[in-house]
Amino acid sequence: VDKVASMLDYFLEMLVGKSVKELKVSNAKEYNFNHRSLIEKIANTYVNFSSFEEFHKAVANDGRSYSPEGFDSAVNFIRSKNILLGMQVEQFAELGQKIRAEFEAAQADDEMFGDDAPDHFLDPIVSVLLADPVKLPTSGTIVERAVIIRHLLNDETDPFNRAKLTGAVVEEYNERPEVKEEMQALKKEIEEWKKSKKAE
Repeated sequence: VDKVASMLDYFLEMLVGKSVKELKVSNAKEYNFNHRSLIEKIANTYVNFSSFEEFHKAVANDGRSYSPEGFDSAVNFIRSKNILLGMQVEQFAELGQKIRAEFEAAQADDEMFGDDAPDHFLDPIVSVLLADPVKLPTSGTIVERAVIIRHLLNDETDPFNRAKLTGAVVEEYNERPEVKEEMQALKKEIEEWKKSKKAE
């Protein structure tokens, strides 16, 4: 789900966001490149995933390409150009609000729990509460997925030991059953800690 969300966010931002000014396709007809059709297909894919809460969280946690303002702009663009019509555009807009709610909930968690959280519950780069932890194969450090992916876009090295590292390698390593199990256990531990703090 994270990979799908990240891919959709990236292409949506490229096609309707700030990056669209940099988008130039030579021989568009030759390659059957249709800007409007691509946006429609991507927006419909979002709508097809709109009933899955896990997808909302995955989009909200994508620090590389997602922002609430950017998604709102995409909704306005798609509505103004009549790329989606009727129920479809309303479903896309409603999805944007659900994703924003997940994003704001994560922000609120950082404000509520960040100062009291144990160090191993925090991303060591930006000190936010871990919501989507991944383990770096090159140093063994556990970090927030969106934070490390954003770092690796600019610098393909592990920030803790400067070893060569790419986002693809991080994703592949974290698909290993034993690593995935470790990250899921950590997420569960963090959720249980949050519940206990709220109950105090």
